[in-house]
Amino acid sequence: PPPPIEGTDWIQPITSFQDLCREADEMGNCVAEYAVFVILGRSYIYRLLRPERATVELARTAIGSWRRVQVRGPRNSRVAPSTLSVLDRWVEGRSILD
Repeated sequence: PPPPIEGTDWIQPITSFQDLCREADEMGNCVAEYAVFVILGRSYIYRLLRPERATVELARTAIGSWRRVQVRGPRNSRVAPSTLSVLDRWVEGRSILD
């Protein structure tokens, strides 16, 4: 399905199963296993290029909005709190440059 939130130059929606598999290989994670949740409209996966490289999962809430549920760096490492803040502003539709 199309991404629920438009990407940016450095927050890119992953729009095919092949790209999901590529993200899993590149990042050393199991994100390809989330394909069924994406197909069902429960989750959507994005590739984060800045401020650090990460894989981002958004999930649909019970009321139909989207929220950040997972952000993982290479090999499932944690990301900086400032990265999470940037992503939360993006999900909320606020400027990510603030």
